[in-house]
Amino acid sequence: MIKNRLILIYGAGSGFGKSTLGLALSRSLLELGQEADFFEEHDISGMKTMDKYVSRVHDGDGDDTETLLACCGALAAELLADGANTKTVIMDSLLPGWDWLSAADCDRQPMHRFTIDLCSVLKDLNPLLVIVEGDIHLALSRACKDRGDEWGYRLADARTGERSMESLLKFFEKLRTAMEEMLPFWKFTLVRVNTTSQSLDECLKMVLEEL
Repeated sequence: MIKNRLILIYGAGSGFGKSTLGLALSRSLLELGQEADFFEEHDISGMKTMDKYVSRVHDGDGDDTETLLACCGALAAELLADGANTKTVIMDSLLPGWDWLSAADCDRQPMHRFTIDLCSVLKDLNPLLVIVEGDIHLALSRACKDRGDEWGYRLADARTGERSMESLLKFFEKLRTAMEEMLPFWKFTLVRVNTTSQSLDECLKMVLEEL
């Protein structure tokens, strides 16, 4: 029986294949007889429990850790009520929310506190954190090849205010630095996979071995 009721797939950057890994993991769990739900980052717009924080982000207050934590608590309660005691929920880039806070230039101390409190909120789900990492330049080039350069320039403009791939890479490095500083405060199991040097099957095997 799978002991982790929540699997968080997280990585700072685009093109690492987080969604691909999440879908593959969901299929593998189903093949093993474990019911699984998969949510991608854009699904947050349809989650009523996250509405208040999404509104804060739109208002330019994405560093509001209190609202984000309250929303995470509501989300955890909803997952448990919806059957997370018997199924596994896989989330791509939704939690632990460090990229949202870092993008909003949240100070490190509130982020540390948020991470500690988030662990308390999620404890009944026994979350597994999957860090998807690798060569940021290679991953971005893959994403642009798949989605087109214009996608990359639009993303750069949205995240940095500049239509520059170099600015976007610096932004991703900023998110990665924040992530590394938060990891010591994460109290549950984590596994790190490198999708630019390892195959999907290798990464999937590493995750499954931790479940």
